[in-house]
Amino acid sequence: MTRIRFSALPLLLGFATVGGCRLRAPCGIMPEDAFLTTVPGVLHVRLVKYAPCSFPVPDGFVEEEAVIEVNIGTQSFFLPSESDSWVAESLGSTGLDEYNPPDYILKFRQAKSRIVVREKPTDIDGIGRTGSGRKVFSNIPEFLPPPEQNPGRAGPNVNYEADGVISFYSGANDQVYFLYPADPAERDENFKIASCSLDGDCAVSDVPEGVDLSRIDTSRSDARVYDGAPRTSIFAPAPVGVVALPVQCCVCQEYAYYGFQGDTLTGSLELLDGVRLARAVDKRIGTVYAVTGSITGLQLLEEVLETEVQQELLIDEQEIAGAFY
Repeated sequence: MTRIRFSALPLLLGFATVGGCRLRAPCGIMPEDAFLTTVPGVLHVRLVKYAPCSFPVPDGFVEEEAVIEVNIGTQSFFLPSESDSWVAESLGSTGLDEYNPPDYILKFRQAKSRIVVREKPTDIDGIGRTGSGRKVFSNIPEFLPPPEQNPGRAGPNVNYEADGVISFYSGANDQVYFLYPADPAERDENFKIASCSLDGDCAVSDVPEGVDLSRIDTSRSDARVYDGAPRTSIFAPAPVGVVALPVQCCVCQEYAYYGFQGDTLTGSLELLDGVRLARAVDKRIGTVYAVTGSITGLQLLEEVLETEVQQELLIDEQEIAGAFY
């Protein structure tokens, strides 16, 4: 078993286009994927070896690939040459490819504190059809509809679409969440969250202090929801889930990640933010992972969603190089 030496890890930004911005091409040994395994808490990290970072202009060409087994909780890892000591098999999934995509359109009405959820049009056998599902969430406390983009065109009693409300649906909680500015004139400041059951009842609270929603693109409806594990009993606390909300263009990031539980957000999951990350979400144990690479090695982080406790594992560049011979 290989033990860990600790060292400082400056972030390596490599040139590619991510979220509308340009980055340097990757170099050295970088993590590409963090796969869940048959043993919760154990990851299989796929590493890619590029040209050395000492090259004047890294070309991003992949030279080799390798997989290591990692257990952040026990502060240990195994190289491919130590595969006889591996304890798990890869599931081939990071948990981030198992999300519940939203399937609805929001509509509003002037001077009405309500939101109408209508299914998106679908295409079946080449024929355009509109979904018949429709749900009205009315009398949401302190909700002001966003302004119509073409005011006066449709009149006050006609539903219209507009930006300004962030929403996502949790299948585990069977709830729709709406995030909206407490004051539409101050869209980048304080937000409210309405958690609405499908029978129409809504609970409204303030988004927790420190949760920044100003960079979220409210014109997009492609939030990604990763529900927590189902409750083991009616007395168990609500599971903590993860929601990835789309970020506005050109900030080198496609999504910002947040935890949610019950009727509200629990906070920002900053370890999942950023670029050049291998991410994973394991709903079996309510834990998220992030792996980053630099010229000095690898940094692996895990966070237990319910307790917000983090652990870190650092693997230096000499030891990680052993994965390739």
